[in-house]
Amino acid sequence: MLHIRKGISNGQDTSIWFDPWIKEGRIMDIIGRDDGNVALYPNWKVNKVIHNNQWHLIVPSLAQIWHMIAKTCIHAQERDFWKWTGNASGRFSFKSSWEAPRLESQKFELHPIIWYHAHCPKMSSCLLRALQDKLLTMD
Repeated sequence: MLHIRKGISNGQDTSIWFDPWIKEGRIMDIIGRDDGNVALYPNWKVNKVIHNNQWHLIVPSLAQIWHMIAKTCIHAQERDFWKWTGNASGRFSFKSSWEAPRLESQKFELHPIIWYHAHCPKMSSCLLRALQDKLLTMD
């Protein structure tokens, strides 16, 4: 659930402990299951820490991560919603799910030398691996 997060509006549909609604993930994973409030109040919703559309600290164990909660945006929508963080718009697309785990790498400068019009694919692949030190030899 790295790229899926709950967007908060009124907080009535989102578990304060078990849903990933802050950028860093689930609060239960950050403060741990051993926290007394998780055990005492497992059904608490995010609306317990929202008062007049502002964050309001009422749970002392959340003080250590309050800076994470305070930077979470409260949206002016009717209900809480799921959003996709792999895309700037928050909407899911197959392209964004393909691009999300991929790392940005530098452009390979020797591309035109290796892959030209009359190239032999087997030799081009071997040359490419040799240039990148990925040729599986005993040397």
